[in-house]
Amino acid sequence: MTRRTGITRSLTNIVDDIKDLLDDALDSVGDLEHDTRDSLSRTLCPERGRRSQRRHGPDPDDAVGQVELTALWTRLGQIEELLRQQQTAAAPDSAKAAGASGRAPKTSS
Repeated sequence: MTRRTGITRSLTNIVDDIKDLLDDALDSVGDLEHDTRDSLSRTLCPERGRRSQRRHGPDPDDAVGQVELTALWTRLGQIEELLRQQQTAAAPDSAKAAGASGRAPKTSS
């Protein structure tokens, strides 16, 4: 068994530190490569990402969005019905005014 001197121990520590540094750098590069490939895959083939989400089950944010969208369409239908009612209520008044002046009522498109 040989006894280590101060220089040998220092060189061993330096070599170990370099190996740790290279190992960390290679791990970081591998993570970067993996993340870059995933990003490019999702960007170039977005339907592939949607398929994988479907396999994992419904997205809770998507369910909330569907409920909000349904509520919005319902409210829009109510507003449309109110506008129709106002137009039909205003139509006899405009017909009376047009009849008195001799003009035909304007129709809106």
